[in-house]
Amino acid sequence: MKILHSFIIITFFCATAILSQSAGQLPQRKQIIKSGQIAGIILDSLTNIPIEFASFQLILLNDTSKIYGTISDTEGKFILKDIPLEIYAARISSVGYKKRKRNMLVLNEKDRFIDLGKISLVQKNIIGAEIKVTGKNEEIVYEKEKLVVKVNNELGDNGLEILENTPMVNLDIDGNVNLLGKQS
Repeated sequence: MKILHSFIIITFFCATAILSQSAGQLPQRKQIIKSGQIAGIILDSLTNIPIEFASFQLILLNDTSKIYGTISDTEGKFILKDIPLEIYAARISSVGYKKRKRNMLVLNEKDRFIDLGKISLVQKNIIGAEIKVTGKNEEIVYEKEKLVVKVNNELGDNGLEILENTPMVNLDIDGNVNLLGKQS
């Protein structure tokens, strides 16, 4: 019984050693690349200045829920890598510019890299009504231990009216001034 047991263990180890040596001698398959790249430069149509942070999106035509995207760098350049070989539509956009579309961008075994070159975006014309901005200075400013009143015609025409219309200042009938409950 011990001999049979020993024979089975030795046979197992020999078979493992033989199979592991022959596995390294199997022919290796070529690695099939199933992805591509798309690159380009996004420019202003009037000035030819690169547009940074412009959005570039690829939408898979047979499944529009699959979207690949990137943004342009400070030189307007973008590159989108590791994209499955399929047929896409592209959307290019940036704040203040009209959107652009490109249809039928085909990545396949023959064309794994597409260089879109220079893509010009046209600025949007923003037309708005006249805007009038008005402001008003604060008439009463509270500083550390004092109250500063900036005098104008809204508080009154003379010193007495100004004091009467100033908050936390009270005048009695005799013209005595009370500021925060303290008579001065």
